[in-house]
Amino acid sequence: MTLNTLSAQPQGQQPLDPDSLEQWLTILVAAYQRSRASLDAWAVSHCMQTLIQHPDYEGCDEDRCAYGRLSRQWGWLGQSHHCPGAAIPAVAEVA
Repeated sequence: MTLNTLSAQPQGQQPLDPDSLEQWLTILVAAYQRSRASLDAWAVSHCMQTLIQHPDYEGCDEDRCAYGRLSRQWGWLGQSHHCPGAAIPAVAEVA
């Protein structure tokens, strides 16, 4: 099954309900733990944002705030880590 990361749901499916999005979060976090890939971290962040913006999500304000903070942290991981096997840029020597 291919994940459509733009909508955090399987391609060709109806929008996921909040419970399904929370299940996807578990899957996406496990994928990141195995790969440490920035794309996986980005997908976790995006899925959290999709969840807190979902019209049927019934989390309290505290839960929404926590997911929002976590989403920013995951987004940071998605931007700051190199994918495994990627070339690490050489550090320029200081003269």
